[in-house]
Amino acid sequence: STRDAILISTSVLAENLRTGLTLLGDIAEHATFPDDEVAIAKQNASDKLSAAEADPDFLAQRALAKVVFGNYPYSRISPTQDSIAQTTPAELRAEYRRRFRPDQALLIIVGDLDQAHTVGLAASSFLPWAAPPVPGLAKLSAPDETVPHKLFIVPRPGSVQTALRVAAFGPTRRDPDYIPARLANAIYGGTFGSRLVTNIREDKGYTYSPGSNLQALQTAGVLVTRAEVRNEVTGASLNEVNYELNRIATTDVSADELKHAKQYLIGEEAIARQEKEAVARELASVWIDGLPADELARRDQQIQDAKVEDVNAAGRRYFPSSRMTFVAVGEDKVIRDQVAPLGLEVAPAP
Repeated sequence: STRDAILISTSVLAENLRTGLTLLGDIAEHATFPDDEVAIAKQNASDKLSAAEADPDFLAQRALAKVVFGNYPYSRISPTQDSIAQTTPAELRAEYRRRFRPDQALLIIVGDLDQAHTVGLAASSFLPWAAPPVPGLAKLSAPDETVPHKLFIVPRPGSVQTALRVAAFGPTRRDPDYIPARLANAIYGGTFGSRLVTNIREDKGYTYSPGSNLQALQTAGVLVTRAEVRNEVTGASLNEVNYELNRIATTDVSADELKHAKQYLIGEEAIARQEKEAVARELASVWIDGLPADELARRDQQIQDAKVEDVNAAGRRYFPSSRMTFVAVGEDKVIRDQVAPLGLEVAPAP
């Protein structure tokens, strides 16, 4: 599952397509959630959450989601131990009936198949599935796109590193400047040769694997910078992140930088389409995000067509450090002492 959708998937040999579709159709319409299996799933979920809570990356992601989204549904990236314990099989059955219905679902089949035969098999497996006579899930409105310009601390006693996350809202995949923003991000911190990586990894040695990405959710885009840095360079690293954000926001990218960013994104798209499962996920995301059906076919050309001025405009709009909110996971006193010269307001993470 993602923050926007739940996916049921399987992979079968072409000769077993009928069986695979029959099983998927049965699960979609008749999932039963037996009590004993729910008990096992709850224990597994509890164990998984306990393990995740020892990981500073998870702690940073959880805190960042709460800081960025407040009370919006995207603010929750995981259950709590209490919610896991209190969930009953009856609640799961009711929630499944509410969410799994043919009028808010899409079936995607990818493979070397005969179209007419495949459509016939899908119809025989799924047409008996009918939507209940009650309204489906309401569409979410867009969240408030303002974030607090503060640094939020998640204390982790004994940490020898600080996990830094810096974020602000960006474009969704439906916005006209989404591709220019992806290219700006590739130049800023989204590739190994990006400005941020060159600065705090190659030149200064503050961290091994910094980077940034543009998270594309259905109703929001979020630009996120990440870096795990040594305690003693926490403040210096955050200062350089701010410097590089402001540099992409205030100076023009070069033609050479844009050329390499385009090559990277087109290569990334090509790699993502090498496996049937990846193509299916991409097609699902096109539907979830309300994009045109030919989105995948058009994307490479959209990347190629982006101009320097488009990328510069995206940098000015989305990347200024004054738009950002900050999360740091690590030793509380170390973080406070390190960031004090930067003048950021500091608060406990929600």
